[in-house]
Amino acid sequence: NPLGGSCGCVDTFKQTIVVGSGPGITTCNKMICPKDTATYCSTTTCSTYLWSITGGVIIGANNQNCVIVRWLTAPGSLTLTTSGCGACNTNTITPNVIWPTLPYSGPTTVCVGSTNTYSVPTIPGTFYSWSISPGGANILNGGTYPNNFPVNNPMVNVNFTLPGTYTLTCNYNNPNTKKNCGGTTNIIITVKPKFNISGPNPACQNTPGLYATSDGSSAVWTITGQPGGFSPLTFPNGPMISVNWLLPGSYVLTAVPVTAANYCNPAGVSITVLVKPSPILNFVTPQTLVCANAITNYTVTSNVTGNVTWSFTSGTGNINPYGTDNTSASVQFTGTGPWTLQAAQTVNGCSGNATVNVTKVPPPPVPTIPGGSICPGQNVTATVTGVVPPGGYVWSATPGAVYVSGQGTTSATYVINSNAIISVTNCSGTSSVPVTVSPATVTATFVTGTCSAVITASAGALTYNWFLNGNPAGSGNPMPCSR
Repeated sequence: NPLGGSCGCVDTFKQTIVVGSGPGITTCNKMICPKDTATYCSTTTCSTYLWSITGGVIIGANNQNCVIVRWLTAPGSLTLTTSGCGACNTNTITPNVIWPTLPYSGPTTVCVGSTNTYSVPTIPGTFYSWSISPGGANILNGGTYPNNFPVNNPMVNVNFTLPGTYTLTCNYNNPNTKKNCGGTTNIIITVKPKFNISGPNPACQNTPGLYATSDGSSAVWTITGQPGGFSPLTFPNGPMISVNWLLPGSYVLTAVPVTAANYCNPAGVSITVLVKPSPILNFVTPQTLVCANAITNYTVTSNVTGNVTWSFTSGTGNINPYGTDNTSASVQFTGTGPWTLQAAQTVNGCSGNATVNVTKVPPPPVPTIPGGSICPGQNVTATVTGVVPPGGYVWSATPGAVYVSGQGTTSATYVINSNAIISVTNCSGTSSVPVTVSPATVTATFVTGTCSAVITASAGALTYNWFLNGNPAGSGNPMPCSR
């Protein structure tokens, strides 16, 4: 650490660079044309000289202090190798020649809609003129000399609006050369469509997302991210996929075109999809049987904080939300039903809902009573099947039956004195059962003695009361009597 770290240490590094002497080459100080000759000399006196060339020929000896060169083809270079004049014995230069074709820089495969920069070497005193064909591309203002665009500008920017093959041409000349020489550089550019995909981003948890290629072409699809956060885990090749985002988080969705050579980005595209949590609502022990026009309360829970809206998706009624974020509601169901009650929530653009199906309480079933004869004064219990519905049961009877117990439940007990009707009522109607009393028929058997008798009544009664000349004479069976 040159500034001293926490340990207080300081260090120094030093390196000595020795630049050796060697031959220099005097160059032609003006631009020349192909097939022109020029003279080059060593700037240093050396023991030996050896000149070599590419792109031209040496006229005369190549082992003297100076050399005459005729330049023929590009690229060209001239090299001088010496001895006895320094540690560095080789030097190479490139000539100032206006070649008929110049090298260029810039991409030759580009995307539709892109803007790219193209240039040729900057040559002093040279004028440039750019053009492009066919239509579908535009040369934009810019480059090395934007104020003189496009004259004398070795650099241009090109915007491509349509796919196809284009020829970008740079014509140039240098009026300062003896022959007013120049040339043309043609750049062949292939413009391909850009492979792209579309789909929801950000996305919502538990909401399927449909992702598709922009041109309907087939692609290889992959997703990376939180394990268990999406389904399915793999996708068939095709123009689109449907993803069910199961868990919130960030996921990388990648699509690679099956026909990669058709696009300027054959490696495909990757997008980071942000999956936001969706509301998950649940009803707390909802009532599914209700009395029409009665008030019933409902409550939902949610995994996120935000206002809850209530509505009927079927049926009619009145809703009065209340509580924090309106997570509860008093609901009056009108009409005959059935009804579907919905609680919905939207937070950060993601929605969730819960529904409950509600039906009207049915009329009570017909009560049942034990079989067999019913005597006056006998206790009878009437019963209905099932559970007590919302609003409960109300039992009633005609005067022949006297209520004992069971009001509001599924069974009620009555003392039966005479024929009667027992009824049960709920918020949706009334059902009844008749109760018929069987008259008692008694047969007495006498067994007489000297001064007494035993009277036995026929069996089958619950109680026996005896009367003598209309006056109570005892109870039980048999009945003894005496004079």
